[in-house]
Formats: sequence, C-alpha cells, structure tokens
Amino acid sequence: MRLFACCFILVIFSCQSDYQKQEKQELSKGVRHDDLFEGLQLGMTRKAFFDTCLIRNHQMIFKDGLLGKVHYKIKGLSNPASFYFYPDFKDEKIHQFPVIANYDTWAPWNRGAQSDKLHEELLLLLMKWYEGNPFKKIEAAGKPVIWVKLDGNRRIVLSIRNESQVSIIYKDILVSDDEN
Repeated sequence: MRLFACCFILVIFSCQSDYQKQEKQELSKGVRHDDLFEGLQLGMTRKAFFDTCLIRNHQMIFKDGLLGKVHYKIKGLSNPASFYFYPDFKDEKIHQFPVIANYDTWAPWNRGAQSDKLHEELLLLLMKWYEGNPFKKIEAAGKPVIWVKLDGNRRIVLSIRNESQVSIIYKDILVSDDEN
C-alpha cells in the first residue's frame, strides 16, 4: 500500500506543468512581491490607489487616458510608449492590474512601432524593473503565446494583443479569482 501511495504521488507530481511546479515553489518561499511601478502595488487599497494617482497626476507623471484608464508614458524604450491601466479590486484592494501598452508612434505602415517589437522591448524592460526569475514562454495549441514571470506572489503575463498593443497583467496569485 505504501508503494502504491508513493507511486500515485509521483505520478500526480509529474503531471503538474512546469508553471504549476514553479508557482508552488515560489509560494512556498513565503515572499511577497507587490511592487508594480510609480508607487503602485498589488494589495493597495482603492483609496491609496486614487491618492497615488492624484499625486502622480500633479507631478505630471500620470494623466487621464482613454475609456477611464490612467495614462502613463513609459521611458527606456526605443520609441515613445504608453501604459493604459485601471486595476481590478477585490475587497477594496488591488489583486490584478491589467495594462495595455503601445508605442505612441504606432501606425499600420510604421514597422518600427508594431506590437512584436514593443513586446521584445517590454520583456527586457520588465526584467530591469523586476529582477528575479526570467520570463518563460508558454505555448498551447490554438492559443496565443504568452510570457510569464513569477516571483513570490506576483505573476506578470505579457502577450501580444493585436498589431499595435501588448497586454501586461500583474496578478497576486494568493488572491482567488472568484467574484470581485
């Protein structure tokens, strides 16, 4: 019976994806990584988020973006680029932080400002911003390719959304995805 139990555990463990293994390993460290950018953090309250955005707006770092999003001009890329974001709250705290990025000079004929180039540059920039584990490429049949970086509780997923936009989703994986 003991041998059967050991074999069963071994089979279950070996069936886990590399990502699931890494997630379990990162969470077992008990380390939190909540920093996002410009003073924003996973787990910050709705009020703290609005207060931080107001301060950054007065400093001319954030401004009103399209469709109720906050607009942030990012630096360190080959072309001027922007983040547009508004977090998801659960129990009045940020648990997920979706961002849409694009080059400000994007046009269908401007090959140097397409999302594939932005994606490559963002992978490098985000590794500078968030040291630790590298991004891992995840491919699944019939689904878009994504790049995932996991450090402690913070998961960052980077993917090409369309020819002009790249999606970045920051997530506190300790917070469940049930109703917000």
